[in-house]
Amino acid sequence: MALPNGYAWMFIGEPPTRLLRCYASNRRSQFVTSDFLLRTSDRSAFHDDLLARLTDRVNELFAEAEKNAPPARELAVIRVPDGFMLAWTENYHHEDWPDELPENAVHIDSGVHRVRKALQYVPNV
Repeated sequence: MALPNGYAWMFIGEPPTRLLRCYASNRRSQFVTSDFLLRTSDRSAFHDDLLARLTDRVNELFAEAEKNAPPARELAVIRVPDGFMLAWTENYHHEDWPDELPENAVHIDSGVHRVRKALQYVPNV
């Protein structure tokens, strides 16, 4: 098995004690915000001055949010069936994705309706 080169999220438990954890995984459904938006120093047709400035502003917003993180939580971008969203997560990056998942675990492959219910949101339509 190849070493994990990314992270994946998983809900464990039931509300109100549900936990959103991120593990080392090749599933790549979670991104660390400090690694999410990178800016090249070289300008080109695909990364011009405007995009470089906007990238800096988004990274500043991530840094501001991270200063206000709840105890033992980190800011992450998680991929969900409807797109991407920001989330406070528990960092388990030092652990590999579990071989056996808890019965009530919800993750990116759990199906749209289970993920939406776990996140308690209705997508914009």
